[in-house]
Parts: sequence; C-alpha cells; structure tokens
Amino acid sequence: MPHRPPLLAAGPASPHLNPAILAPVVLIELALLVYCLVDLARRRQVPGGRKWPWALLIIVVSVLGPIAYLLLGRRES
Repeated sequence: MPHRPPLLAAGPASPHLNPAILAPVVLIELALLVYCLVDLARRRQVPGGRKWPWALLIIVVSVLGPIAYLLLGRRES
C-alpha cells in the first residue's frame, strides 16, 4: 500500500495577527452590531413585520447581517 499523509498533519505555525490592525476592525464590527440592534429595538415596524429575524441576521451573519439590515431593514413599510 502506498503511504498517504495524514489529513490533519501538523503544519507550520500560522502567522500571528497584528493586534494594532485587528483591534480597530473588531471595535468597528462591534459598534455596527450594537447600533443596528439598538435601531431595530427602537423601530415600530420593519420590512417583513417581525423583528426577531432581523435580530438573528444581525447577530449571526457577522458584518454582512448589519449591512443588510442598514440597506434593507430600515425601509419604511
């Protein structure tokens, strides 16, 4: 039988992320998430009628969820 390398072989160590670059990105993403959730909570109506799907989208889909909410969820019904 031919020798096969293991599927999860230990490779070279992954490069470390620079905290000076990573910290602002994380803070911007967190601020966007909080802004969208607060805006959603204050609105009386949202497209689709229910707020919980928008909240789930904002929380689960990281950056794209809040952007989708800002573009589509804030429209007046």
